[in-house]
Amino acid sequence: MSNETERSPEIIFKEFEEDTHTCYSLQRAEKISEAIPLLEASGRETEKLQAIWEWALALLRTIHSPEERKRLKSRFGPLAIREDGSQLPDPAVFTHDALDYYAQRADETLNPIHRARYCDFLWEKRRDHKFARGATDAYLECLPIYLANGWYVQAADAISRAMELALSLNDGKRITKVRGHLLRAMTRLSAIGDHPALRYCLDFIDALLAMKKEPTDLDFQKALDVCRKGVSFYASQNGGFMYHLARDFEER
Repeated sequence: MSNETERSPEIIFKEFEEDTHTCYSLQRAEKISEAIPLLEASGRETEKLQAIWEWALALLRTIHSPEERKRLKSRFGPLAIREDGSQLPDPAVFTHDALDYYAQRADETLNPIHRARYCDFLWEKRRDHKFARGATDAYLECLPIYLANGWYVQAADAISRAMELALSLNDGKRITKVRGHLLRAMTRLSAIGDHPALRYCLDFIDALLAMKKEPTDLDFQKALDVCRKGVSFYASQNGGFMYHLARDFEER
């Protein structure tokens, strides 16, 4: 098989669609961008435009911090803002047709990493509750993938965003579902008992506390046990005497 055949647009799209081992969205953008000049060279304009839409969405920066999201009023932000004020990617790329394409892809894709991004972006743009529900469910599907890959930042973000969306919808069934995934994942990270897995229990605890009246006494006891473990570990030699993290656990 020739290298040209191996790197055809079809192969690039297939790899992009099935990829659950590329951690950062920017890396995904770089991979799908390889298809754009190949499609342009072969005159496949519709598919080239779809590749550009995929590239642009993957290029957006995911804003993890709820505080920063509140300040910017967005879950996603440009990767870069140039001196002349132009952005990368150009917001003009996200046309009505692009949003329709993302909605179609959200229905079709079997990859929860892509589905979460399509749905969350569409929720930002169209405020249709079905996209918030779709994003919540997809983030929960992503959670075991992220944990298995050791992507603790992404795991913490997924559970926090899933809880945020479920609470914003006041969707009792989904709040309960997120809670179950959260507690199991927190227990799993705590059982690892080492840095950085234990540190990201803080994000899971914060997501649990965001439920306010929803957590049970048992939930709080589990969170308290993890906090005690975090304080003990990070104040010790094994935890590198990272007292700032010990204090963070203590303050929870």
